[in-house]
Amino acid sequence: MKMNQKYLTTALILNAIILLFPSNFKFIPIVIFGIISLRNFKKMDFKYLVLMSVPYLIILLGVIHSNNLDRAFSQIQTGLSLFFYPLFFSMLPEKSLNEINKRKVDSAFIISIVIFSSTVFLYFFLIKGESLIFLIQHYITLIDKIIWEKYQIHSLYLALLLIISIILSFQGALKTKSKYFIFYIINIFYSLSLLAVMNKRASIILIIVTSLLFLVTLKGNLKKNGIITMFGGIILLFGLVIYLPRFDRNSFSELKKIEQSINDPKTSIGTRIVLIKATFEIFKNNPLFGVGTGDDMQILSETTTKLSNGIVVNFNSHNQYNSYLIRTGLFGLSIFLFYCFFLLKLAFRSKDIVFICLLIIFFGNMLIENILEREAGVLVFSFFISYYSRLYFKNKRNKLLLIGPLPEPTTGVSLANKVVLEKLKEINSHRIETINTSYNKFEENLGAFSLKKALFFFKLNFQAYKILKVDMVYITPGQTFFGVIKYAIFILLSKLLGKEIIIHVHGNYLGKEFSQLKGIRKTIFKWLLDKTSKGIVLSESLKGNMSPFIKDEKIFVLYNFVEDYLFVNNILDKVKKANKKIKIIFLSNLMEEKGIFDLLEALKILEQHKFNYEAKIAGNIDAKHKELTERYFRELKNVTYCGVVSGNSKKELLLWGNIFVLPTYYEMEGQPISILEAMATGNLILTTRHAGIPDIFSEGINGFFVEKRNASSIASKITQLNEDHKLINSVGEHNYNFAKNNYRVKNFMNNFIKIINE
Repeated sequence: MKMNQKYLTTALILNAIILLFPSNFKFIPIVIFGIISLRNFKKMDFKYLVLMSVPYLIILLGVIHSNNLDRAFSQIQTGLSLFFYPLFFSMLPEKSLNEINKRKVDSAFIISIVIFSSTVFLYFFLIKGESLIFLIQHYITLIDKIIWEKYQIHSLYLALLLIISIILSFQGALKTKSKYFIFYIINIFYSLSLLAVMNKRASIILIIVTSLLFLVTLKGNLKKNGIITMFGGIILLFGLVIYLPRFDRNSFSELKKIEQSINDPKTSIGTRIVLIKATFEIFKNNPLFGVGTGDDMQILSETTTKLSNGIVVNFNSHNQYNSYLIRTGLFGLSIFLFYCFFLLKLAFRSKDIVFICLLIIFFGNMLIENILEREAGVLVFSFFISYYSRLYFKNKRNKLLLIGPLPEPTTGVSLANKVVLEKLKEINSHRIETINTSYNKFEENLGAFSLKKALFFFKLNFQAYKILKVDMVYITPGQTFFGVIKYAIFILLSKLLGKEIIIHVHGNYLGKEFSQLKGIRKTIFKWLLDKTSKGIVLSESLKGNMSPFIKDEKIFVLYNFVEDYLFVNNILDKVKKANKKIKIIFLSNLMEEKGIFDLLEALKILEQHKFNYEAKIAGNIDAKHKELTERYFRELKNVTYCGVVSGNSKKELLLWGNIFVLPTYYEMEGQPISILEAMATGNLILTTRHAGIPDIFSEGINGFFVEKRNASSIASKITQLNEDHKLINSVGEHNYNFAKNNYRVKNFMNNFIKIINE
């Protein structure tokens, strides 16, 4: 089901402004987001969910050996968004998230921080009549203790939100030239001023570090503007930090007497030193799995009381990493550090400087506070990290399972699959698995049922486990009832596992087969093909083959191609001008419906009229018609059978000739690659008005149409062409340029990747 972008954007905006909701109503935007995301439950990225839920899983791990279950379950409740945000983001299609207007989400977050942080000033200044100096001196206390209980927030977490707001504003200001520019600049200086008022040492250091990092990535005029903005902000920040009136001492004053501060448990630095010592005391006694999620505070308090002679009491670890070490030991901390490393790797690979800065901000704050153990920290961390990681998690190569025939034998379908397989590996855009469905015996009636075929395809079903390893399943099925039913296990298992199913029809018979089926066979046929996520056909006129099963917007056209090695520069000068004789080529499987006997009969007519020509025939001979085919070859003096050709032998054959003949009326024909190959090697084409051929072939421009099942029509056209070799050469040259400009492998693969990533 296609996700409504308007609803999704609204849900993300509501979660971005979650700070404006009272604590007992903060669940509302999360629930709304969940309802919208759950519509895509079947598309859940389970790997993403597990990786992004690691912090919550560590909390659960620590519950197992906790004695104080009340506190343990309280922590489980506080950390719920560490699971729910990854869960809901895991269901979002990559395309839906990329189409979100990110500026709206960022701006909503910024505005919510401005509204929330300015409320105290406005309330106490306008309503209570307090002086500005009083508000500056007591802002931290007012925001943390005095305002309505449901909106209380520790000043450290407000500082964290302000830093994020500055980084988002910095990016916004550099990326826009509209009225939003002023908005972002005003917020940068407002937020920096408020940070100075709050006087949070670590937060001030982090904003300077991340701003400098941001600046390093800028180029040209952006760098110049960034330098002006950043240094203007830093001057303002330090000026306010130094000169603003303080109720208590400046937090940076402890740094002037660092040695004294370290040894004094009453100072902020001294308290943290005691907490670090206590952490390692606890770790020595419980190194592997820690003391549990519920018992950490009690044991830490007992240890710090002992180490500080009763001065440091009832403190948390003031360090998220130490908290994990206390709660879950080396095991839990190692898992969390792996999680941090994974996020950093993802961020640097994305080259998104905002994502990188956010991680530095969060991981830096974790050095001074347990931000994943209080509601404000949990919400902002889980929302932003889930949002950004989801944007780039899919940058990892998608895994695709190709199910279909590969050479040998060589057919149009198997050749196309071979090119898809080789090129995907070459460009390294997708990890690819294969299930080769080629039946090793060539037969004209490819879609017919036989016990040998049934056994062969039954064995292939044991490879269905490969579906578990991939994101999408690409199938090139047959076009008959049995040609589709043999893929049933693959289709049904893919659907059950929520994989994207892409059906590529290389022909024009599937729709006809469906219209001719009746009863239960028709129901099964449609039921299977209805599971398709996307359909691919060879040209516009062939879309009707898939339209009974999926919506038109999910049917894509992908024209065939010519392999690069067949193109020769200046082909007319190098090869074709020397041809003063009609040289005829037939390159396809020697099947009756491909018109092979019509051509051979036409050549027989030409020989009876003493016509001077040469012909070369290449392709698999159907066992059913082997005797008849070989009799023609014996009777026709100017005809050479070349067998099955590929690579350079195929190239030499196509360059040798000047007229390519394919008088096909094959029921399952789509858009023969051999016609495109003949064009690319400078041949004039004689073919029939059949299947998707008119979509790539124009009468009188690429060659000429001949009548189906009519040897005389072929012989007559060849006789006419013998009187105008200039026409043969000019059409051949046009065909070379036409194929070169339109049917390169690069074009095919670019369009293929675009379709599967759509």
